Amino acid sequence: MAEETHTLKKETEFRRQALQWTETLRQEEDNTNTIQENKPSMFFSDKLRLMTGVQEKNIYPSLPDLGPLDISSMSSALYAKLTNFLTGLKNKNIKSDNSVFAEKYLGVIFLYELGFYPDVSSWYIGTPFISVNNGSGVEDVYEIPVLFMSKSGRFKCWISIDAAKATQNEFLIKQIVLGDLL
Repeated sequence: MAEETHTLKKETEFRRQALQWTETLRQEEDNTNTIQENKPSMFFSDKLRLMTGVQEKNIYPSLPDLGPLDISSMSSALYAKLTNFLTGLKNKNIKSDNSVFAEKYLGVIFLYELGFYPDVSSWYIGTPFISVNNGSGVEDVYEIPVLFMSKSGRFKCWISIDAAKATQNEFLIKQIVLGDLL
């Protein structure tokens, strides 16, 4: 090859003309550039396996102390009421006789215990667990994990909400459990 042909374009053209192509040995090899829609293709990595052609699932972030942050099973009305409650806790607007508590003593005890924790600055809501306790298979309670963040640490809280009231767009807390300061 002459010296003036050392550009990429010229070398490619020279190789294309110089190489002798052979016929394919199998008929299937001719379809290498076509997309096969019926066969899913797989891509592997250490932590991820994608399979195209299969219905995709949503991917949610996860926190070590809380788990996945998937709130898709929670209605938007329930999420809004939970967020209003958590905002009230942050702003210290929740009173012990608030109508969100199923029993008055829940609010009294919860707010008393919350006084031993640092002030809440933000929170993360985890994937709610749905408990079915009766024989009819009807949902009884949404158990919602919440990770409260503060300037001096974080702590977990479980909020149990009456599922029957939640389906009626009401918000009624049956139980609240505070975890240790992390």
